[in-house]
Amino acid sequence: MDRIEETTNVLRQINKFNSKEISDDILIKFVCDYFNEIKNDTLNQSDLKFLKYISNVAGIPHYFDILNSQFNQETEIEEYNLNTFSSLLYESTLHTAENSKVHKYQMEIMDLFQTGKLNRYFLSASTSFGKTHIVFEIIKKMDYKNVVLIFPTIALLSENLEKLISHDNYEYFRGKYKIHTLSEVTEFEENNLFIYTPERFLSFKEKNPTSITFNFAFVDEIYKIDNEYLLDEEVKENERDVAYRLSVFYALENNVDVLLAGPYIDFYDSQKTGYNSSFDKFLTQNEIELKNYNQYEIVSKSYEDIKSKKHIDVDKYLEFDFETNKKKDKLIEIVKKINDINENTIIYCSTRNYTESYATTLLESDVFNNHSDNDYSDFIKHISKNFSKDWTIINALQKGIGVHHGLIPK
Repeated sequence: MDRIEETTNVLRQINKFNSKEISDDILIKFVCDYFNEIKNDTLNQSDLKFLKYISNVAGIPHYFDILNSQFNQETEIEEYNLNTFSSLLYESTLHTAENSKVHKYQMEIMDLFQTGKLNRYFLSASTSFGKTHIVFEIIKKMDYKNVVLIFPTIALLSENLEKLISHDNYEYFRGKYKIHTLSEVTEFEENNLFIYTPERFLSFKEKNPTSITFNFAFVDEIYKIDNEYLLDEEVKENERDVAYRLSVFYALENNVDVLLAGPYIDFYDSQKTGYNSSFDKFLTQNEIELKNYNQYEIVSKSYEDIKSKKHIDVDKYLEFDFETNKKKDKLIEIVKKINDINENTIIYCSTRNYTESYATTLLESDVFNNHSDNDYSDFIKHISKNFSKDWTIINALQKGIGVHHGLIPK
């Protein structure tokens, strides 16, 4: 499809949306795909006005912003027409600060939180939705005194802590709150923000059963409290699941505002055979309202199920012609084709053994023979000195292959 056809198509979808023939989540996909197609094109002033307009019709002005921040496009609009002005006026309603804004669907969640009532919501949305970003905006809006944020891993805890202590957009939190990350807390201030894993939160509650009255609690990846609600992978009961259940129990104290969040939760229909009422009972008993945004995909995605197929057209840049049905040969072919168009690949594996096995498979192929590790050679020397020089991960890094699983040392 050429540029004119693509533009005509997205306009057709906007007209359908305005006449209520399609829903907003479908419009988002078309607008997102359009930006994905033109992001590297040469853009004139008419293009910029049109792109500003459609990004705001979709409710996600960030699509326009990233043309400059991620794709080095010059996006200054020199003359405004009525559509541009109305777009900017609407966009201003999504700003939470001069340099910070949310998209339309994040604002819908924020608007739910009001003073003078108990605010308890469970949000299920895609990983691209920006659930954690909303949390910080809610905290600012509601001016909570004592807040606890519970993340499933040390890695996520650290990622959010780094934002709080170093990013300009989070200066508000550094000024207002004493930030705690360890369970051994002996001194509290008037306003406190705790960032914990479930285990640390439980340890803190054991040591401080009555020291702090929380006003707001956020728990991420809440599906762990009931494994039957996880769609994409088979999981078994373990200690971490138990810790999650207990941390949620202790976080749901009387009069605490709560946001629970998780990606792609599958909610059972009470009218269907095999209905499991446990999660619905949990929500009802704790006065938590469900907000299902699973259908909103903010980033462009497409899915291709390969299995025994020989030929697949993914898009205009990528196609595959497989000569064999062997999994490892197909893996090499897929990674090679993606590498040839200067894009990156992530391979998700079901076990740690598979992770290093597939890395070895790629190492033994010729896909990354031209890769240079000059930018991080000092790091490779460091881990070669401290670990075995024959470690698969060192060899993988030399070819530009990153490897991660739970047993890799910090």
